[in-house]
Amino acid sequence: MLAAIFEVIFQFVLELVFEAIVEILSELGLNFFEKARKSKTIGPVLRGFSYIVVGVVFGILSYFVLPVHIMPNTVLRVVGMILSPGSMGLLLCLVSWIASRKDRNEAFWSIEKFIQGAVFGISYSLARTMAVA
Repeated sequence: MLAAIFEVIFQFVLELVFEAIVEILSELGLNFFEKARKSKTIGPVLRGFSYIVVGVVFGILSYFVLPVHIMPNTVLRVVGMILSPGSMGLLLCLVSWIASRKDRNEAFWSIEKFIQGAVFGISYSLARTMAVA
């Protein structure tokens, strides 16, 4: 019984880490794209749309990394889908602050970044659910 609980926790953390790595790479890629174009910023709508696309693509690709739902219990999957947007929003605020805002002495919290991270988390979770179902 204890081994099964440990396995569920380990696999849940593994999926969360995979999702976080994808989001971090997406943010760093968008920051690199902004600097390569020599533009000040990418518009928030375009950035949000890119997070939707990246979330859907990697949500589907995650099926090939973890082909079955980690948690057989539907309630636990719903809890994971609810926690994912919030955690991804906070993570995107942190990554964005470390990558670019820290240089400009801006605050850690940005509602725009949080919403974009939450949009990524929602699109990733929904695509993952649809791919596995």
